[in-house]
Amino acid sequence: MDILWITNCPSPYRVAFFSELGKSLNLTVLSEKTMSQQTYRNSKWFDINYDNFKVIFLKQIKLGKFVLNPEVIKYLNAKKYDFVVLGDYSTFTSIIAAVFMNLNRRGIKYIISIDGADQHKYNRFNDAIKRYIIRHAVHYFSTCGISDEYLIRYGADKKDITRYNFTSLKKCDILPTQVSQEEKEKIRRELDIDERLAILYVGRFGKGKGIDFILNLADCIPDKVGYYIVGDTPSEEYLEIVRKKALNYVHFVGFQVKEDLKKYYKACDIFVFPTRHDVWGLVINEAMANGMPVLSTDQCTAALHFIQNGENGYIYKVDDAEDYIKKLEMMCSNLELLDRMSKRNVSLIQEYSIERMAEQHLSSFIELQKKIKQ
Repeated sequence: MDILWITNCPSPYRVAFFSELGKSLNLTVLSEKTMSQQTYRNSKWFDINYDNFKVIFLKQIKLGKFVLNPEVIKYLNAKKYDFVVLGDYSTFTSIIAAVFMNLNRRGIKYIISIDGADQHKYNRFNDAIKRYIIRHAVHYFSTCGISDEYLIRYGADKKDITRYNFTSLKKCDILPTQVSQEEKEKIRRELDIDERLAILYVGRFGKGKGIDFILNLADCIPDKVGYYIVGDTPSEEYLEIVRKKALNYVHFVGFQVKEDLKKYYKACDIFVFPTRHDVWGLVINEAMANGMPVLSTDQCTAALHFIQNGENGYIYKVDDAEDYIKKLEMMCSNLELLDRMSKRNVSLIQEYSIERMAEQHLSSFIELQKKIKQ
């Protein structure tokens, strides 16, 4: 089976997925951007290999702030693929590809794959484009019920939607059981974590991630609880909050390679993700895979999909300080609750592996091919 997959950028977790899927079919990936164009990423983020699939970086045409990749048409014309997958359907390149396939007499069939759901509202023009692209697809890959509803809202038929377990983790990255207290304490000594409880944030430092929110409320949490913030170099705004409030229990630990990041996941007790908007939020998967209870907002699709209040974490209303503090205090004051949440999350995330994600896609391609041939 020959599959053409159009993506915005072959990020490491996507490359791992493509490599796994490419073991079972002929996969070609067209990328709109090169890795070097992801300027907000740490250089170590790009240390990946392209195994089991072919990747082609499309030539770009820049029109002011817009970037087009009309070369995509050349590759759609060059070969007859069983299916074309639009992994980032709302980019200019995917719009060009969708219009071309819909007008092409060869009847090129395309599938839309989405990671989550964009909960923001857009104007009528953008909505019209989305509706055009989505309703003409022959099938859809969706991550959860929220994503299903999003696709249906723009013209997808429910019977044509297949769920898949979206993740950035291989099976070997998921702990079989929660971290023992002995191992946790050993890692904490190694990382020089000496607070009674450690709260972890992992991610970029953009305004939409809500780091300013948790820093401004850091002095409201109980004593002997520390914040460990993994990601970029902190901006002057964040450093000023820390200085002004004398938050000596807030630690910016910078970017961490995968092996060292896993130590922080294992050593810390609560994972906070105060995002103001996330189509998914893969760090939720990563935290759960290491047995971390999660506290996140109602604007994070992964949190809405995985988290049940009081069972394996809490969801609070975005930017609601009172709701955030109340739920964080409940977690910090009840070690037995944290232990139950930890066990629950390790159990819930077991099937969310890249290997499983590839199996689900392959099975859907085979079934869809059979259906079309009938």
